[in-house]
Amino acid sequence: MAMEISENVFGMEQLLEAVDGLDADNLVLLIDAASSRLKKVGTKGLKSKKVATGQVPSQLTRNYEWVTFVQQDAKLNGWEAFVRRETKKDKVTQVETVTEYDMSASVEGADGVYVYANNGETFTHGHAMSYSKILKDRNDPLWQQFLEAFTEKVGEVVAPKVKEVKKISAEEAAAMKAEKEARAAAEKENKALEKAAMKAQKEAEKEMERVRKLAEKEAKEKKKPVVTKVPMVTPVKRLPSPAPVTDAAAAAAPAAAPAVAVVTPTLVLKKKVVPPAPVKVEQRKDTWACPQGKMMLWEWKGKTYVRDYRNGVWEQAAEDAAEDVGKWQGIYNFEKDVIEEAEELSMEVEDDE
Repeated sequence: MAMEISENVFGMEQLLEAVDGLDADNLVLLIDAASSRLKKVGTKGLKSKKVATGQVPSQLTRNYEWVTFVQQDAKLNGWEAFVRRETKKDKVTQVETVTEYDMSASVEGADGVYVYANNGETFTHGHAMSYSKILKDRNDPLWQQFLEAFTEKVGEVVAPKVKEVKKISAEEAAAMKAEKEARAAAEKENKALEKAAMKAQKEAEKEMERVRKLAEKEAKEKKKPVVTKVPMVTPVKRLPSPAPVTDAAAAAAPAAAPAVAVVTPTLVLKKKVVPPAPVKVEQRKDTWACPQGKMMLWEWKGKTYVRDYRNGVWEQAAEDAAEDVGKWQGIYNFEKDVIEEAEELSMEVEDDE
């Protein structure tokens, strides 16, 4: 007997509701299937992605369609009494509590819809999850009919592979780690060599391009015409040109003797450079004569000072008074003709006898 498979697919709400009714074995299968799927799709952009309503993982399609099929079959043909298991986990203590409910068989109501015999409630999707597991575990004919129809529709469903855990010794683990590190080091070295080769190739290409441009530049320079600069013709000293002769004068005049070319030599005058006569510098003479131990009035650059025999210079304190001096000025340097700064000399003037 051919059996039609429902085309309805569970949405995310039904999927989350279905998880509450799964036992430990099915939960393990669900976790493995979800983990495999997550590795394939990746986690990039996970925050921005949303699970589309109505999508069901391909690994769970058969189980979900089986639960839907049992729910629809129960509504059409009724069901037998069964035990529904409900597992709840405390969020604080993380302790799981399993509660069993005795579900009564169905009876057909006045409107042709099957309901529970004890309370008149309808058969829900959560009830179908527990009831479908019971039918599947005991290999009920209804499960066999569904499995045959589903396989014919979508093909064989490959169960998720169970990961095998292989135990190895510490020595094997160390050897595997060393091999992994050696492989990583070799890959790193290969990448470094490839990078160096690419760099060398780029530098070679750059050098070739530079040589090519230099050759093009040299070729262009060779094609430029060579311009030879011709020196200008300069005039030379010559005799004045003869006056023009009229026709009458030419007839009366005797035949002229053949012209003799006169070559006037070009004279190049060289200017004799006479060095200038040396400038005689008149030697200045110091006419200052002051007796030993004396000081006298001395006029310099239009001003009268008092100067002693050591060339010490003071301001004149009073008119025509050489012995009474004023402010110290310094020592007169005849060669430079300046009064240089110096410490004031002590007064050592001898009195006249």
